Amino acid sequence: MSRLEVYNVGEEVERVDIDDQKRTNIEKIFDRLLGEDSKLKHSRIVCTLASDQQRSDVLLYDYDKAKEDFSLEIFASSLLQAEMRKSGDGRKKSIPAGHLFISQAASRLLLLKLEGTEGIDLGTYEIKPQLGTDAGYYKICIFENDFDNIIIVDKNTKAAKYWVESFLDLSRQRDDALNTKELIALIKSDELFSDDIVSAPNIKQIRLATEDYLFENKVFDKEKLIHTLNQLELIEVKDEDEFFSDQAALIDSEFTVSESELNREYKKTLQVSEDTKLSTNNFVKLRRENGIKIEDGWLSVRVESAFLENIKNELGD
Repeated sequence: MSRLEVYNVGEEVERVDIDDQKRTNIEKIFDRLLGEDSKLKHSRIVCTLASDQQRSDVLLYDYDKAKEDFSLEIFASSLLQAEMRKSGDGRKKSIPAGHLFISQAASRLLLLKLEGTEGIDLGTYEIKPQLGTDAGYYKICIFENDFDNIIIVDKNTKAAKYWVESFLDLSRQRDDALNTKELIALIKSDELFSDDIVSAPNIKQIRLATEDYLFENKVFDKEKLIHTLNQLELIEVKDEDEFFSDQAALIDSEFTVSESELNREYKKTLQVSEDTKLSTNNFVKLRRENGIKIEDGWLSVRVESAFLENIKNELGD
């Protein structure tokens, strides 16, 4: 059993006729994005059925029950519904129209939405050189008959995660706390980085800048981390595979940083006398910003301007 279908999903759903040449080119698209030379290893998120979702309400479950007879056009229609305003009077402005490619085999279903023409020729579906270099304009779902291991690629963080939530009714397998905890461990051990990065003479600066990125951003994004380090001229890296280790592929490509895990890993309490303790949620950041120092038996802590007036009032100054 094998099927390959293409739909134009705009204001409505339109099935696209494909000849043998287009079919060959489409297969090349899937191979470029998902084959052995794919650059998407670090752009993936593992999803599962939402915990509060009944299987009977999930599109992939309906498909799994009757693969041979299931109309693949239902995926396109459901996608359009997820991209429409709640009022039903048009598409959401934040979600681009695009082409939905559906490849079905006995043990694998691939859904690929291209949201731009940068990577392919829409007349022939012939690949352009830039296909795969910017994951921001395509979304992928890989379903291999396992509801606990559904692979998602969706790098468009500007729009709501409708591809996962509204369209496919899935949730992430790994939560933010687990991602954050494992990320911190990998940073501290240098196991986040590829062998070439670890052997770089400035690995210490790279590690510190990676921690700074973690401290300063509410969302951790692998692609944006690399961009930041490139801007700081600490690395010269284009592909995530050049920067990240294989272990780093276990962490989702982007996630909200867990403040509780940050505090758990970087919190510290200093006993300065029998009666007094100084506690900080991020001792590493405090030291790095020269916010604390000791001299001649006196411990000095810098007070941020937003808290200065309150400290003065507490001290009676």
